Amino acid sequence: MNRLTAIITSFLVLSALPLLAAYDRDQTISAGIDSTHRLDFETALEHFDRIITNEPNSAVGYYFKATAFFWQYLAEDETEEPGDRFASLSERTVKVAKARLKVDRTDHETQLYLGRAYGNLGRYYAMEGKYFKAYVNSKRAKNVLVALTQQHPDCWDAYFELGLYHYYAELAPRVLRALSFILGIEGDRPLGLEELERARQQGEFTKIDATFFLQHINLHYEEDFKTVVALNRELVSRFPTNVVHLSNLAAGFRRAGDAKNAIQTYRRVIEIGKESTPWLEYSLTASYQVARVLMSLNRFEEAIAAFTTILSEEQTPSTKWLRAWSQIQIGVCYELSGDRTKAESFFRQIQRSDNQDAYRTAQQRLKNPLLGVEIENTLALNCNETNRFEEALSILSANLKRLSDNDLQFPSSHAPLIHYYLGRTLLDADRTREAADRFKVVIATDEVPYEWIRPWAHYRLALCFKKLGDSASAKLHFDAAHNLGNKELRLRIERDR
Repeated sequence: MNRLTAIITSFLVLSALPLLAAYDRDQTISAGIDSTHRLDFETALEHFDRIITNEPNSAVGYYFKATAFFWQYLAEDETEEPGDRFASLSERTVKVAKARLKVDRTDHETQLYLGRAYGNLGRYYAMEGKYFKAYVNSKRAKNVLVALTQQHPDCWDAYFELGLYHYYAELAPRVLRALSFILGIEGDRPLGLEELERARQQGEFTKIDATFFLQHINLHYEEDFKTVVALNRELVSRFPTNVVHLSNLAAGFRRAGDAKNAIQTYRRVIEIGKESTPWLEYSLTASYQVARVLMSLNRFEEAIAAFTTILSEEQTPSTKWLRAWSQIQIGVCYELSGDRTKAESFFRQIQRSDNQDAYRTAQQRLKNPLLGVEIENTLALNCNETNRFEEALSILSANLKRLSDNDLQFPSSHAPLIHYYLGRTLLDADRTREAADRFKVVIATDEVPYEWIRPWAHYRLALCFKKLGDSASAKLHFDAAHNLGNKELRLRIERDR
């Protein structure tokens, strides 16, 4: 019996040897990343735990496990537990990396993951609104990775964190920018974009993350919506059920004026959310966005029906705002359709306890009914938003002709605003010289109905001159817009000069 037991034991040990030998760290990392972006966080963590088990003194497994929690934190609407695990594991990565570098300061792989862990912490604190801590950790990441790339310029994954640092440092909150000399914050937007693209094209394990952040930058800051669509199509083709990537693709379509594809993609998010409880919030938000796209098509009856459906659905704590804002949008739809009485009935339903921003908006709407000229302008802007430029121009031109000093619904004082909207539509339609003429009319007008019109007219006229190759005139109007404009406009000017 003992001999038989020994034979069986020997057989089991020998049969297990291929499994033990099968551990391949790079393949395990790739499998974990793939599971992460399929939003299968349990499997992803199993892959990264395997690395930690096999290499407990390496920073690599801790870094990627932390990153899995980052994606869970992002996908699950910044819930507390994954966020805390993301931060604590990133700090653990730093600790392990520092201990290893005490033994071998030339270990460039450990230098890489030390820098990347600091970058993780920078992102975490930025998302938590703790900007000083964010920039301290981002600066540490930058210092480690610059030193690394000076010695190993082909360490492509390092350029991911460097790209994020250089790009977002230029967008630092004003208080940090004022202290940039002391803190050593060195923003460089073009360099950051170049470095992120390098990581996307040549990185070993940063291709997906770099693609995600490039689409985010182009969606929210660069406003290059064709690039947003292209990048998210790459992600969705590989991860077709990832509601984060699908939602971003839909947003790209919407901002690019492609209403049809936006609605189709949002509806795919709705389907996935209804099939899987963890993604219900994405489904509810996508329903709201479908209704908003229908509004932009001036299909108000359909939009009202879509918003009404949202009112009947049970909301989660993080989507409670959808109910109040759907009531706002229903009211707006009725007002744009000419039924002010019904609009007011929806505005009055909103309570301060529902959502404070929605309540303030409702009160403003009740106090300030839209003029006829404002309704027509909104219809035109909706057309412009969905790339129906000729229809928009037709509505605006008709509006301009209706203006009169004796018509309270179409007062002459709104002429500069309509010229501005005409210029914006013509610019979007690539009729640049005609657009420039409209902005010149606005700038030459002594009185404008709203203060924001003049700086924005200067800004868009500068864009026209830049497009026409007149750099001196472009600079003149960028400077004027910068002097007159607010923070949002100044950021745009810094981007577009």
